[in-house]
Amino acid sequence: MTHSHRPWLLVGLIALLLAGGLALPAQAEWTKGLEAYNKRDWATAAKEFEEVTKTNPDYAAGFYYLGLSQRSLGNLSPALASMQKAVELDPANASFKIGLGHAQLQGNRPQDAYTTLKGVDVAAVDAKQRSTYAVLFAQAAAKTNRGGEAVTVVSNQLKNDSHNAGPHQALGVDYSTDGADTKA
Repeated sequence: MTHSHRPWLLVGLIALLLAGGLALPAQAEWTKGLEAYNKRDWATAAKEFEEVTKTNPDYAAGFYYLGLSQRSLGNLSPALASMQKAVELDPANASFKIGLGHAQLQGNRPQDAYTTLKGVDVAAVDAKQRSTYAVLFAQAAAKTNRGGEAVTVVSNQLKNDSHNAGPHQALGVDYSTDGADTKA
C-alpha cells in the first residue's frame, strides 16, 4: 500500500471506531430494556426501548419492544404507533405484524387488524406462533364479517395443533358468526 492511501485508511478506521462507539450506548439500553421486559417491568422497558429508538431510528425491533411495553402499560395509542413503525421498517417480519394486529384488536380496530394480519405470510410464522396468529386472524375476520376466511385459517391450524384450546374456541365462534350454529 502506498502512502497516498493511508489517509483514507485512517479516515475509514476513525469512522468505524466512532460508529462502534455510538452503538455502545444503544446496546446498553437494548440489554437493559430486554432485562426489564423479561421481568415485566414495563415502565423501565419502555424507557430503555425509547432510548434505543432515539439512538437507532431504523431499528425495527426497538420499536416493536417499545410498543409491547407501552401496550402492557395500557398506553395503546403510542403502542400502536410504535408497532406500526416496526412493521414499516421490517414489513416481512411476521411477529411484528402479529403483535400489531393484536394491539389493533385491543384498540377496537378490527378492520386494521384484519388488513395487517391478512398480510402475514403464514409460512414465515414460527410454528409456536401459528395458533396465536390463527386466533387473532379469526377474531379480526369475524369482527369484519369474514367468518368464512376465519374458519379456513383456524381449521388449517387445527390440523397441526389439534390439542390447543384457543383455535378450537375461535373455530366455534367463527362457525357461529358464519351462521353454522350446529358446527359451532
